[in-house]
Amino acid sequence: GESFLKSCSSLTQVDLTCLRHVASIENDFLKACESLETVDLSTFQKITCLNQCFLGDCSSLKTIFNISGLGNVNSIGFGFLDGCSSLVSVDLSFFTSVVYIAMYFLNGCKSLEIVDLSAFRQIT
Repeated sequence: GESFLKSCSSLTQVDLTCLRHVASIENDFLKACESLETVDLSTFQKITCLNQCFLGDCSSLKTIFNISGLGNVNSIGFGFLDGCSSLVSVDLSFFTSVVYIAMYFLNGCKSLEIVDLSAFRQIT
C-alpha cells in the first residue's frame, strides 16, 4: 500500500523478499528512511510501475544492490531517488522498458558521481 515503511528513521537495512509477487509500488515506498544505507531490489522482477517518491529522502542511502530486479519497470513516478544525498553511483542500464519518467528524477543526489542511463534511449 501507500507509504510502505515511510519515515522509519532508524531503519538501516530491510529484507524485501516478501514483496516478490508485487506488481506495482505505491507512493512513498521507503521514503524518508534517513538511516537506510543499502537496499537490495533483486526480488522486484514483477514490478512495472514505480509511483511517487520511490526511496525518496533516504539521505544515508549509499548502495542499491541488484537494481536489475526492476528490469520490467515501464513508468517511473515523481521523485525517484529524490534527496538521496549520499548515493555515489547507480546503474540504471536495466531499465530497458521505461517509456515515462516524471519530474525530480535523481534530484538532490549531490554525491552522485556515476550514473548509467544507457537504457533510456527510447524516452522522448
